This record gives sequence, structure tokens and C-alpha cells, in this order.
Amino acid sequence: TLTPPGRVTDHPTTLDELEDTLVVGYWGQLWNGLTDAAEGWSDCDWNPRDLQVGDQVGLLVDRGKRCVVINVNGASQITIPEVDLPDEVFGCVDLTGSADAIEVVGDAAPPQRPKLAFPQPGASKRAAVG
Repeated sequence: TLTPPGRVTDHPTTLDELEDTLVVGYWGQLWNGLTDAAEGWSDCDWNPRDLQVGDQVGLLVDRGKRCVVINVNGASQITIPEVDLPDEVFGCVDLTGSADAIEVVGDAAPPQRPKLAFPQPGASKRAAVG
């Protein structure tokens, strides 16, 4: 999210209620409140319902490639293209669903080979990388 913690006065029920926020998960859904929240939710290729206790979920902001990458246990799950973020962003986690808690782990490695979330113009379809 681009919203600093000090500006969050009421805790939202779900993270799509927090302005300027990119939300990935929610039963295979994506909310891009960074560009046009009026478009609402869209389908994406990652669903966190299959996560197991001990799985490590990573989020990589790649400003050079203008994308955000989600990986699980070091394997790329989804790449959200065309995301421009400023230098200051804030992490947030929504535990809606089956998660009871999270642990923040430092020094995580970025995913090896990102998979595109949405087909790019002129790109051929290929099997998911996992």
C-alpha cells in the first residue's frame, strides 16, 4: 500500500478498503487500487487457499521491470505487470480465510522465473512455472 500506517485510523474489514493498495489473493482475485479501484476485482492466477503451515510467501517489488511478484517457498506464482510504485511503500497482510498468523522473515530471496499474471500483447501462452 502507499498509505502510511499513521494514516490508517480505522482498521479496514478487508484491504481493498484501504486506499492506494494492491491486493493479491482472496480466492484467486486481484484488486489494484493503485490505478483504478473503480474497475473492482479481477481474476488472477494465484489462490492462497492451498498454502500450508510453514509456507513462505514472498512479495518482490521490481521497479526496474515495473512489476510485483508473489512467490511461495521460492517459486514464482504470479507477476502483476505495469505497476509503478514510489520509493516508499508499506506492507500489509490480510488474514481473511484460513490463516491465523504470519511471521515476517528477513533476507528472502527473489523468485527465479516470474510467471505473467496476464497475457502480454503478442506473447504466446506457456505452462505455469512452479
